[in-house]
Amino acid sequence: MSLTPLAGTDVLQCAARPPSTHPARTDIDSVQGLLDEFGASHVRIQELTWSTVWRPNSRLAETFRSGRVFLAGDAAHTHPPTGGQGLNTSVQDAYNLGWKLADGSPELVDSYDAERRPVAASVLGLSTDLLDKTLEGNPDAMRRGPETNQLGINYRNGPLTTDERPHPGRVRAGDRAPGSLLRSPGGEPVHLFDLMRGTHWTLLAFDADVPSTPPHIRTVHITRECAEGSHADVDAYDTYDVTPATTVLIRPDGYIAHVL
Repeated sequence: MSLTPLAGTDVLQCAARPPSTHPARTDIDSVQGLLDEFGASHVRIQELTWSTVWRPNSRLAETFRSGRVFLAGDAAHTHPPTGGQGLNTSVQDAYNLGWKLADGSPELVDSYDAERRPVAASVLGLSTDLLDKTLEGNPDAMRRGPETNQLGINYRNGPLTTDERPHPGRVRAGDRAPGSLLRSPGGEPVHLFDLMRGTHWTLLAFDADVPSTPPHIRTVHITRECAEGSHADVDAYDTYDVTPATTVLIRPDGYIAHVL
């Protein structure tokens, strides 16, 4: 059982799993009975403003697209709140779909279901597992690791991903593009994420000569030493695990599309 004060009020939110021997009722006497049974008989309910029986669900749509109809967020997947995965997953759905709709390419739009549905299925499994552990009183239910921070979500096997290196490094096409602190041509520090922010694509050229790019692609030249018109950062080489003459193309949603 948990009792949570609601900010700015004298109201408490009570959540409890009723004993299996008792029916799930939400009238004031039944809720008071739960408090008494859980050892909180000194807490007396004066007024019950709202109550309901909540049952966890884990559901996943068979497809996230049907013709001109697209599903995202809770319309595409519902799962227990354990792990706090719902909002982030839904925002990622929307961002993944948004830039593809803006482009309008059939190949891009078709990739939405292929990329996002496997991620949602994984989140459902994680949330359900954490709920089971919570209800069992397993202390592992309160531990949070890499699987819950969602930084490891990737599209390495997705239809938009190509990595042409014979021996890909730690960071590969399909991964979330990591950040790095660069030095601008003028010597000022600049975050790579700031250069990526927006609806454009970003091309990282690690001491690589690249032809002129269309307006929707922002080219960032990264060198080991400060050169005119380039951003200097040796650490970026290690962060991206690349060698000179490598180019990395980053999508508008911050995922690496192509490495050459």
